[in-house]
Amino acid sequence: RNISQNTVVKGGQPRLVGKNYFCQKTRVCLILINPGKAHTQSEGGWDKYLNPLKSSNTLEEKKIAWNNIQEFIEDEEPDWGTIKGNWIKLYYESLGIKRSDLSMVNIMMCAEDSNDYKIAPTLNECFSKEKKSLKIIQALKPNKVILSGGEAIKFFCKKFSSLTALRKPRDNLIQKIISSRGEEGLKEMEFQRIPNSNIKDHIKKEFPNTSFYWIGHYAARTSTGDFDEAIKDAVFFSFNSKS
Repeated sequence: RNISQNTVVKGGQPRLVGKNYFCQKTRVCLILINPGKAHTQSEGGWDKYLNPLKSSNTLEEKKIAWNNIQEFIEDEEPDWGTIKGNWIKLYYESLGIKRSDLSMVNIMMCAEDSNDYKIAPTLNECFSKEKKSLKIIQALKPNKVILSGGEAIKFFCKKFSSLTALRKPRDNLIQKIISSRGEEGLKEMEFQRIPNSNIKDHIKKEFPNTSFYWIGHYAARTSTGDFDEAIKDAVFFSFNSKS
């Protein structure tokens, strides 16, 4: 849907599942909206890595194919986004979680020509109707889900106006805690946890034992200070990332 195979990587694109993810006492999964429309840097793109996985017959063949996919993703990630390096800075250097311990899923697993996933209900199609991304998140069994960016937050939450509206009361609370207990007091709070009452009922039903959190997005504008705010979100999450 809304995809021209001549300009956009075709088909569903996996994301990171860290090699130590399932060993973690607290499993953390990062949720974004959809893959970007740009070509991957490597010739052949995803097909070169996905086709062996699809055609593999034995468990050993599947492991080899999956490991090759993960290596391909790691090679590509530094070039993702308009500003190179912001993906790494936000998700791997600020959350307090090693790359090898984290997992990621896009709500919509396929790219779209103009990145306009709002033209048709593509997010709901993949997550709720086809249940593609839903089943992946269920298989990952996360204890904590981080929703990155306004669109991901809006998709999971009953009510959401803006990241600015979320940050203002958080920042006020942080100042009060620093004034009364010092910076050590910040480590006792989960500032960006979303109340269960604000998670959509059908999602809450699928993940009854999962806690949800919010942060900004790696593509937030640097010139407006929005990316710096996203970094701050991630740092505050890192205080309790493993608890």
